[in-house]
Amino acid sequence: MNNRLLISLFVSCSYLISCEKLGTDYPRTFIDDASYTKNELSNIDRDSLVLFQWNIGHFSNGVYQYPTLDTSKANEFRDFVLLSRPDILSINEYSRLWGSSTNYTRETVFGIYTYAYLGAQNNYSCNAIFSGIPLYNVKYNTYRCNAFANITHTSLVKAEDYYYLSSLFNWKNHQVNFVSTHLAFDKYDDDVVKNQIMELIESFDKEEYVVMCGDWNSNPEVYEIFIEKGYTLLSTGKDPYYITFPSTSQYFDNIMIKGLSMSNIKIIKTDLSDHYPILCTISLND
Repeated sequence: MNNRLLISLFVSCSYLISCEKLGTDYPRTFIDDASYTKNELSNIDRDSLVLFQWNIGHFSNGVYQYPTLDTSKANEFRDFVLLSRPDILSINEYSRLWGSSTNYTRETVFGIYTYAYLGAQNNYSCNAIFSGIPLYNVKYNTYRCNAFANITHTSLVKAEDYYYLSSLFNWKNHQVNFVSTHLAFDKYDDDVVKNQIMELIESFDKEEYVVMCGDWNSNPEVYEIFIEKGYTLLSTGKDPYYITFPSTSQYFDNIMIKGLSMSNIKIIKTDLSDHYPILCTISLND
């Protein structure tokens, strides 16, 4: 299948967020920017939570031309996730069409997770959140600045394809904001990424507790923006241990927190994707 046909299929099958409880026969329910508040009254009373951030590379090591995922490979992904059993997973380059049906990867790889929040499939861009704890007010958010951005090094992707999922969960009676994103990348111009980050930070400026997970397509200089705004980063992009895109030794994947503490940081090396996943434990500061 050539790239042009694949992109056409992705565009025609783009969705907004769906939220479904796994392991049941719930009908597939699609929601738009309206708040999803079914789980609003739930309160998590644990001392810590484990987070997992991974650009899963379309389940094909970042190669877009392979639109199927056989059972053996799907089980390999599932077993890899089971090794860590994180509480919340942020997945980038998730692909709804990778497998025998649109539900295949969700059920086979992430079927142990009670809640699945699947973002839009915009060409190559698709974010998903899988969670063992209920999230609410889940929203699909576009970057306003992307409407004016131009990716100069390729015509295969557009800045407006990239977005973020925002959500909330109650933790010991504190409201925590959880974000999953994948930023548009222009290898000739950092301004594309910088503008997205500034817009994201501004959106949560008044929030006390924030977790942002994603493939940031960023470098140490760009990460300084988060530090200046009071965020703690899993990686500042200066220690080789934290490389997550090994082919070019980049620090693309990262987790940023505000009002929380982070510990037990791990970079997990694997050849299942062209990105390494990252794992950490978070806790409330008070």
